[in-house]
Amino acid sequence: MIMEELIPVLQAAVGPVILVSAVGLLLLTLNNRIATTVTRIRTLAAAKNTSTSNGEKTKLETEIGILWQRAHAIRHSIEFAAISALSATLLILILFVAKIMNIEAAFLVVFLFCGALVALAFSLGFLIWDVRKSLEALKYEVEQ
Repeated sequence: MIMEELIPVLQAAVGPVILVSAVGLLLLTLNNRIATTVTRIRTLAAAKNTSTSNGEKTKLETEIGILWQRAHAIRHSIEFAAISALSATLLILILFVAKIMNIEAAFLVVFLFCGALVALAFSLGFLIWDVRKSLEALKYEVEQ
């Protein structure tokens, strides 16, 4: 196979490569968000265990509950972002394998690209939900 035949494949792979890079940055952000959320849960749980006031314990339990919801949303966001990156990576691999083996894989390429975008959309949806919940938690904390 000559290089001129691979150039169109390389050009077709640029979009998915950019998607993988962007999703990688999203995963980095999500990882930081979940680490902060888990640390905050641990801090509040320790404070709850040492608190003697029932009112304070109730407040801390409410905050921990909100943080648990956020942690689950972030986990789902991470899962969908990882699926998106995996789909885009498989798409790049299939582009090259299909070209080398002279296989028609248009349906699979379209399926994987659409799957990557749908998974990214779900990931971003969970991230938006987490940000909204974060602001609700802040409002609750300030009002107390």
